[in-house]
Amino acid sequence: MKLFKGMTFGAGMGLITAGASGVANGYSISLITIGVILVLVETGRAAYKRKIL
Repeated sequence: MKLFKGMTFGAGMGLITAGASGVANGYSISLITIGVILVLVETGRAAYKRKIL
């Protein structure tokens, strides 16, 4: 299943991972937020192309 294909998903997961590894710092919460938005956008785009939604 190639649902999570694309650079947007990879970048989003990278930001979530980078943010989660440094949660003790204050700035990482915004990285997690941006990563979640990118992952949701890419997942929604893939689902719309396959007409899942």
